[in-house]
Amino acid sequence: MQNTAYRVQWHWWYTAIAAAAGIITRVALPWHSVFDNGIVKFNTVDAYYFLQQAKLGNITDLWTWILSIFNNEIIAAILPMLIYLCCIPIVYCIVQLIFKNSLMSGISTSLFCIMPGELQNRTALGAADHHALEIIILLLAMLSLAIIIRSKNWYRLFGIVALLSLTLAYYYTWGGWLVVVAIIGIWLSIIIVEKIGNLPYEINGFATGGFILVILLTIVITELFIFQGFHDSILHNLSWQINTTVNEEMPLLYTNGMLDLTVWMQNYAMLFYPGLLGLGILMYDWYQDMDKGKLLLIVWSVVLLVLTLAQRRWTYYSEINIALLTGYCAWWFLSRFDLRKITIIIMACIIFILPVEQGIMMGLSTNGYIPDEMHNSLVWLKQQPNGIVLSQWDNGYWIEYYAGKQAYATPGGSNKDQNRKEITALFETGIEPDNDYRYILLDRRTVEGLSLSPDAYISRLWNNQAVIPVYSNQDIKIFDMEEN
Repeated sequence: MQNTAYRVQWHWWYTAIAAAAGIITRVALPWHSVFDNGIVKFNTVDAYYFLQQAKLGNITDLWTWILSIFNNEIIAAILPMLIYLCCIPIVYCIVQLIFKNSLMSGISTSLFCIMPGELQNRTALGAADHHALEIIILLLAMLSLAIIIRSKNWYRLFGIVALLSLTLAYYYTWGGWLVVVAIIGIWLSIIIVEKIGNLPYEINGFATGGFILVILLTIVITELFIFQGFHDSILHNLSWQINTTVNEEMPLLYTNGMLDLTVWMQNYAMLFYPGLLGLGILMYDWYQDMDKGKLLLIVWSVVLLVLTLAQRRWTYYSEINIALLTGYCAWWFLSRFDLRKITIIIMACIIFILPVEQGIMMGLSTNGYIPDEMHNSLVWLKQQPNGIVLSQWDNGYWIEYYAGKQAYATPGGSNKDQNRKEITALFETGIEPDNDYRYILLDRRTVEGLSLSPDAYISRLWNNQAVIPVYSNQDIKIFDMEEN
């Protein structure tokens, strides 16, 4: 009994320390990268798309609408971190509702706070795209479902209304919203199969197969009618894109078609193994009592892990599940084995140190932020006459936000979509693209690995005539067609 009381006491300290570590890696470490000499920088290029749309009043989704309300770069940079802080009690409540165990809730919440990788990256200071909003909406949807499972009467009605409202909010946030429908559909299917398990075998099999078929057809038909296309749909977000050149669409274990475990290690920090063990233990425990709450966590976790294997963009979701499953695994061992205090402390430190170490490295990284020379170049370009800017497609949102000019191609495929990833190839081969652009902007990413100098292959676009950049700043060069 004394050992149990000790465990209940230490896990609150563990949770507090983990939450503090999460704030340090998300706020303190990237602070100077985000707020740099009076400039607010964001750590993803997509953030600039939403900021630009909010500035122009093009409200097409929930996140843009939120940004347009404040219309402030500093608030936009802080919002993802505030969302992370709000997620902490939500995660605790989900585990507490399902398992009614404060020790497990504390451990799971602690691991959520210190998970590195995309979960940290999407909820850190300066991550002003819609992913943090997606995370909290999905967590609130799962909390609503847990309320429906564990509550009665008006509380259950509240959970149903909240779940429907959150699904609608998710729909207006991102095209992957049907993942909520998939989780609920599979969860309900298994419950119904279990309920009709006492029927004769033939009826049972027929009813089960028919019900699952109806669920799948409903999801597909809804998908086709709502999105009316493959690229922006959840079908595209779920599909195996092993040969894609878009980083977030690559499978978790493959990069550019080659087996690569780097992303897997960066996101889960060795916690994948106890998480997977926890999933196996949870499945066994559920089989013993058929508890609907345990089934929810199983279905939620399996769906997200399968999606993550298909496309790494789902890692910032599945990291949450790995944290919860690892918490379940830790609780299972602590509740069954009379471990000494020193053993518990050593285990806690090992689980704590590995994710935090990677989180610190990520927090100190300057990858993703606009370089100073690029920012200064675009500020200069903003003062020049209007014209379309031809550049590597990853620079598109920066060009539109800072230079106030239309980019030839952007990461989202706007404008000259057919050439978005082929811009570098155009420069290298000298093939003339549509000539409705005026400026050409080159940077290190565009010319790295090419045999010709920037001036040499740019001259190909002017029929091998010598060209002179109108602006140069370290690796950045800007050419003006009307000046050559």
